[in-house]
Amino acid sequence: MDANEKRITLNHDEVKGLMPAMTMDYDVESSELLRGLKSGDKVRFKLKPQGFDFVVAEVGKDKKP
Repeated sequence: MDANEKRITLNHDEVKGLMPAMTMDYDVESSELLRGLKSGDKVRFKLKPQGFDFVVAEVGKDKKP
């Protein structure tokens, strides 16, 4: 994670109908979204199209055990 650059690296499962499972860097809409997260946290996130890419519009710790 890099709050100054507003970027996060996610190792995610398949996003059905969009992309296979992979590790990828994403821009985030706001550095505030990264507050309270640390490397290695399991998270849930929502992507939003922006131009030819996607940005993380929501991200938070996964509450599932």
